[in-house]
Amino acid sequence: MLDGIEEETGLRPTMGHIAESLDVSRKTVSDIVNAKSRITPEMAIRLAIALPTTTPEHWLRMQENFDLAEARKRLNTDQIRVVWQPRQA
Repeated sequence: MLDGIEEETGLRPTMGHIAESLDVSRKTVSDIVNAKSRITPEMAIRLAIALPTTTPEHWLRMQENFDLAEARKRLNTDQIRVVWQPRQA
């Protein structure tokens, strides 16, 4: 997120500036940036308003993609077996 802003504007906003823009604490922004907190639907709306070329759905998809990637790293699927597979036409 910060890299994209810097790329577009040439400026690198601080966590404090972003927090103020979103009307949240600096800790909240820091926790999201450092993957200690998730992007909630409410935060997705805030981000989309603060960054008008994005949508809340964009931010929620990013969170979902991140969550899925993390789950794939953690989950051992060796013991999971196929229960049913449709016949091929």
